[in-house]
Amino acid sequence: MAEQITEIPADATSQEPSQTGAAHRPPKIVIAPEADLRTAAVKAMRDGIALVCFHEEAALLGEVEPLHQMRVSSRRLRAAVEVFAGVMHGARVNVYRRDLRWVGQVAGAVRDCDITAALIKEQSVRIEAAMAAELEPVYERLMSMREMARVGLASMTRSRRYRILGERLMNPLLRRVVPETTVGEYAPSLIGPIARKARKAGKRIAAEAPSEAFHTLRKRIKRLRYAFEMLSAGAGHHHRHAIERLEEMQEMLGQHHDAVALGVWLRELASNPEALPPATMMAAGALIQELGRHEDKLKEQSLKRWKQFKREGVIGEALKEISGEAAGRRRERLEATAKARVDQTDAAESAAEAGDAAQTEASIAVAKNPTETEDAA
Repeated sequence: MAEQITEIPADATSQEPSQTGAAHRPPKIVIAPEADLRTAAVKAMRDGIALVCFHEEAALLGEVEPLHQMRVSSRRLRAAVEVFAGVMHGARVNVYRRDLRWVGQVAGAVRDCDITAALIKEQSVRIEAAMAAELEPVYERLMSMREMARVGLASMTRSRRYRILGERLMNPLLRRVVPETTVGEYAPSLIGPIARKARKAGKRIAAEAPSEAFHTLRKRIKRLRYAFEMLSAGAGHHHRHAIERLEEMQEMLGQHHDAVALGVWLRELASNPEALPPATMMAAGALIQELGRHEDKLKEQSLKRWKQFKREGVIGEALKEISGEAAGRRRERLEATAKARVDQTDAAESAAEAGDAAQTEASIAVAKNPTETEDAA
């Protein structure tokens, strides 16, 4: 039963037969630094919802990888909304935040069953084989939950709310006043608020901090990573390094969160004596104990990794690099504008001088040949 839930089909990642093929897959949200803010915001929203819709058909069939990609695409789109929150209309941004969270939760409910089953299978090797065999009813429960979640996903994609969300993302409502500049110049303002939230979340984790604080840091880091990736066209060394380190940090915090979530789910399941057979209850209890130790270890490792991450100043160095590049682009633009004005002035002066010279030559000609001029008149 565990294999039925957790096993990825052989063709899920290679060709995804129920989709139109990798050649037609929309690109990830990556914004060119020379793009103006208005164009970039519209493109980001349209590329983002196109990716979500691309994975929709196969996800509805329950295929593992498309389900994962659909949820990831919705999260990337949420990050894009935060990047361009200052460019789009405030009321529309709030709608995007609310409805994209809903899309991620509904799509994630199916995917979470896969993750939970995989983690149970992985951690059950820590308990006796006979006990692990008694976990079959747990896998059956997950199978039932997964099917219910898949039906919920299908219902969501047919809903009027989902359709309207797609239409609004294809035609985002922008603010009346948007800075007349490029993404490259404005990048520090786009990514700064997201970076501040990640750093603020990092200050709240400690050995005695609740698991929710670590989960919040994971979400903030993930959003910051996606934002860095969106602005990575022509990125420098520190920018690219930050993306790599943020992904590593996100992965470790994700493992911690998965262990915590599984422990909570198993405790809720075990709290109902009639939910599972006694032998399965015993196995679930043993697994909960092992998960507790695993969770504590991951928490310690995550805290240690975050402290190292802060000492290295990964985020700060990347932001400095982005600010420096933005200043350089602004300086180049101003110099080009100043040069264009000088060239325009020089051209005007040259034209004026040419006109004066022609007028002078005409006056001299009149002075030399007054009779011809009078005859012509």
